[in-house]
Amino acid sequence: MPRRSKPKPPPRRWRLPHPPPRFTGRAEERAWLEAALDRGPVTVLAGPAGIGKTALATVVAAERGGGASCLVVSAAARDAAETTTLEVVQALASLGETDPRLDALADFDARVDATLALASAFDGLLLVDGLATHQPEAERWLEELARHADGFKILVTGRASPRNPRAHGQTLVLGPLDQAAARALAAAWAPTQTPEAHLRAARLARGHPGELQRLCRDGSAAQQAPVDALLRLLASAGQPVAFELIEKLAPDIEREDLLASGELRPVGDAFEPWRESLPPPDDADRDRALRTLVLDGSVDATLIAVGMLARTAAAPERLRALLDERGEALLEAGCAARLWAALGELPAAEVESWQLRCAERLGNATVLARTSEPTGHTPEDRLTWARTLFARGKPKEARAFAESLAELAGQEELAHQAACLAADAAAATGDFDGAARVLARAVGAAPDDAPLHLRVHARRWALEVGAPEAARPLGALAREIERAEAPAETWCTLAAAFERRGELDAALEVLDRLERRTPSGPELFASRVAMLIRARVSVERGDPELAVELAEVVAPYSREPSALAPQRAAAELAARWLVGELTGFEARLALLRGRTDGRDAITLARLDTLEAQLSRGLGVPPPERPPGGGGAASVWRARWGQPPGERQSVDRRDAVWLPLAVACDALARSDALVALEAAQRATAEADRWGFAELGLEARTIWAEALAHAGELRALAEVSAELGSRAEACGSRRFALHADLFRTLSGGRMDPATAELLAGQLDVAPTVARWARAASGSATPLDRADASLLASLREQGALSDVRSLGESSEGWCPAWGLDLTERVVWLPDGNRIALGGRAVQWRILEALANAPSLAADKESLVCDAWDEREYHPGRHDGRLYVAIRKLRAAIEDDPSEPTRLLTTETGYALGAPVRIASGAK
Repeated sequence: MPRRSKPKPPPRRWRLPHPPPRFTGRAEERAWLEAALDRGPVTVLAGPAGIGKTALATVVAAERGGGASCLVVSAAARDAAETTTLEVVQALASLGETDPRLDALADFDARVDATLALASAFDGLLLVDGLATHQPEAERWLEELARHADGFKILVTGRASPRNPRAHGQTLVLGPLDQAAARALAAAWAPTQTPEAHLRAARLARGHPGELQRLCRDGSAAQQAPVDALLRLLASAGQPVAFELIEKLAPDIEREDLLASGELRPVGDAFEPWRESLPPPDDADRDRALRTLVLDGSVDATLIAVGMLARTAAAPERLRALLDERGEALLEAGCAARLWAALGELPAAEVESWQLRCAERLGNATVLARTSEPTGHTPEDRLTWARTLFARGKPKEARAFAESLAELAGQEELAHQAACLAADAAAATGDFDGAARVLARAVGAAPDDAPLHLRVHARRWALEVGAPEAARPLGALAREIERAEAPAETWCTLAAAFERRGELDAALEVLDRLERRTPSGPELFASRVAMLIRARVSVERGDPELAVELAEVVAPYSREPSALAPQRAAAELAARWLVGELTGFEARLALLRGRTDGRDAITLARLDTLEAQLSRGLGVPPPERPPGGGGAASVWRARWGQPPGERQSVDRRDAVWLPLAVACDALARSDALVALEAAQRATAEADRWGFAELGLEARTIWAEALAHAGELRALAEVSAELGSRAEACGSRRFALHADLFRTLSGGRMDPATAELLAGQLDVAPTVARWARAASGSATPLDRADASLLASLREQGALSDVRSLGESSEGWCPAWGLDLTERVVWLPDGNRIALGGRAVQWRILEALANAPSLAADKESLVCDAWDEREYHPGRHDGRLYVAIRKLRAAIEDDPSEPTRLLTTETGYALGAPVRIASGAK
């Protein structure tokens, strides 16, 4: 990013406070900070609250230029390090034209990269005030900036000193003022007071400048009383308050006097008292403030009023009245998180329904765990509790509550919502017929006249039971949803229906429209559901990187026992399978299946598909699962000689999976022509419907059939296309498939390439097994695998390989000799051609053909130089030189040989080693 000579002034939210603190003292500390800022990119100022960190840091920042050359990010006392670092990225982006996607910054590395990229165009000082330096994420963030920052300075204040080594020498721990410094500072702040008053203030402050400034304020107690009352009022809000609201709450207090009091700290556009515990305000002051806030009517004012009332034990009925009037508007404005924070954990029956509604909207595990069954028995509260149970991953309990409300007379809208929830909960437990029955009763005798959300849910679960209406197009519902301005949950249900039918473009279009129409952010449960649908579609469309990013955005809000936890983990596993990141994959899959069983039948079916694909890759018998229709399980079974069955389906994917199953069945029967025709049909269908991942699977089977048939020219073309598409998807797994077929298209499996591919079991297990079998190692093979390898041997494409010194556990990396090509290969696949070094090659060849791969010097001399008699004085020197050159060529460290060993009588090949000769 190019560097700007004149940086754009930051927005008011991220500017230095004006005027800066009048006086901070600490001349030595100021000099140290100046020197530290010149030494390194990151400087940390640590110390407890009220010690004067913010004042000292802002004075130093102002002295270094201030204005456009300083950017200030202030964190609230309760902000996590993640929140603060995200705000840093937003602040840096405000200086230019960059508009970072916040959903892409949930990952720690993404925030670090964005900070470094944006800061490279900033010439000034970045001041981060109030970073939670005690948190591990803050330490890691500072360490990465210290390691990679170039051309910008960052000054951080926090309560803890970072422990990473890079902070040593760049951290100043600010301690209390000594009494002499405190008295001098008191005299500067209160020149009209007596020396005795200065001494008393210094003793009471205990070395804390913030407390000292409060004790030494200029003016009479009468003038200071309104400021103290306002501070107590602000503290009772429990959240930062915008200055516009502060001026409305206390119009008689001057802004400069309030800022000069030393009691306020900026947090973005708002302020909060730096002291976390202040006495409660007087009832009269609070009542006046509440009237002002309620009359203001804005979202911020309402939330501040809620916070004040929630901390007033004697006013729960007033809080309930305010929430009944404006709570719904707050939720619709996407303020569920702020409303939950304002309410806190107030144990009042008057607000428990609103706490439940916030928890339902948020849906994260932390919030859900703090809710309990409402003491009230209103249908609305019972429905909200049912939704909360569903979000907590308890579909059986949620269904029981929802079904009791689905038949409720006199409240049709609530009954319809309960029916939709009961159907979703029934489907989550695997009872799709029960879901369809619940919705059928709710829809009644006139399905076309039923409410929109009922019809959308009915169509969604009709897809799972194969009802006649499942085949009807969904486009009309999409248009009707947009006209009706349906809630986000209905949009997500329709998007899931499109995804289930395999209409991926339509699913993405619905999600795009939802994103444009819904102002709420990623804190809402429905928007996280939408992200996970988009993640699943991204995998199928061949964009696993985007899928992982979306899953990581949802991760903080979907920890166990959230209902979204299995869906998020399944999306991540699907992306890992496509890419080929399979280390620990089997264990994670088994663990996730155990956690998902009984909670989410749809996700469990997706995990069964992944399990079937993994089993096919590993070449192990099929898992004991209930029989299913098409899909990957059908393909896998076909490879073991179980012919695929035909079935009617509205899922576009089955147009790919079923011919692939036919192709695998044909390969297991060594019928390459039938397999070719079926694989080509599957490839065409995958491309037609935009299934990038399935297209890669289909081309892999197509290439396998071509290799089986010996169609080398066509195999080269298909493997090249497979490789280019795998690269576009970022899939190492399919790229290795392409490498394997590419080497087979040359007419012979290169032993060096086979060695390299055999070690990729955690990336491409099928390829690794084929390569190991081609190298002579024992490995699991299904019927189609065995048929392919037999065909390749008949074609002369596989060498005769002897493996010596292999461990008892099976394949292990080895080096080897290709006697046909006169090549030595190393375990990493590197090749050393020795065709032009006749003597050296004949030495290796003699050892390879000798019993136990060892020979004495006489035999080696006679074979290498075609001598009839061996004379040590004449031949040993020549043999030694040849051995030394060989070791220089094939050993990692010629001084410590492991491949060409010295014996008592001669030399030997070091194991494990493979000897590849002509084809079988």
